[in-house]
Amino acid sequence: EVTITHADGEVVRISKASPELANFEVASVPEGRELTYPGVANVIGNALRELKLEDVEPAAEAPTEQAATVEYRTFDGLVVRVTGIERDDESWISIEASADPAQAAAAPDAPAEGAAAPPASDPGAEAAQINAKVSGWRYKIASFQYDQMTRRMADLLKPAAEG
Repeated sequence: EVTITHADGEVVRISKASPELANFEVASVPEGRELTYPGVANVIGNALRELKLEDVEPAAEAPTEQAATVEYRTFDGLVVRVTGIERDDESWISIEASADPAQAAAAPDAPAEGAAAPPASDPGAEAAQINAKVSGWRYKIASFQYDQMTRRMADLLKPAAEG
């Protein structure tokens, strides 16, 4: 599940019921509106996979205003929170990881029939490993990557019918 919370209060939530599903579902699509295409939210869900860091600065030196917070929740209980700001036409993020024991307990135990067994994971240990690397730092990323990560509902929908 991915939850995007913008500074103005808009919240966009996407999720998959199981890891085998190809497309993320978009929650709370306004009545009478439809997605531009079925997999439009996948770019949000996959944004961390192709993330390229262009620069780094100590987080303490960076401005504290937030443009958006994006929370990624994995099936095994890992939670990655990305807090972003935009300044001087640049996009900067900080990253923090944690574990959600309730989500880990609800994780599917067995892979789908014919699928390879996933490696055993410890979301708490994985969160600690991530935090050891990223804590105290803010990273510059390409604006297009930030835009993909922080989409708004309007970015996911076909234009409203006029009439």
